[in-house]
Amino acid sequence: NIINHLNSNIFIGLNFLSYLNLSFNFIDSISNNLFRELSILKVLDLRNNMIKLIEENSFQNLHSLKFFYLSFNPIKYLINSNKTLIGLSKLKYFYVPNDVYLSENTNMILKRIFNPEIIKTV
Repeated sequence: NIINHLNSNIFIGLNFLSYLNLSFNFIDSISNNLFRELSILKVLDLRNNMIKLIEENSFQNLHSLKFFYLSFNPIKYLINSNKTLIGLSKLKYFYVPNDVYLSENTNMILKRIFNPEIIKTV
């Protein structure tokens, strides 16, 4: 794959998707409400991209998401994670890059939202 940009309307009409694999591309950012149509999505694989920026509310409608793979991306910070990760209440596994900076505030928010054992660094 050689996807480097995801148009904000790319997933409209695909509300039946339960598995989305966008790994091994060149995606560099995730825009606000990008996945808003994918409310029954259970697996989101964004591994091995070039993601440096994740906007607030990017994952807000992913209420069914159980597996989220974000590892092997150059993202260094999860900014405003309470707004970025809102809606991921059913998450069982969250794979983040090994060197991602999770501030004290972010760690506290993640522990409040998720069971701490689900967060895996790779």
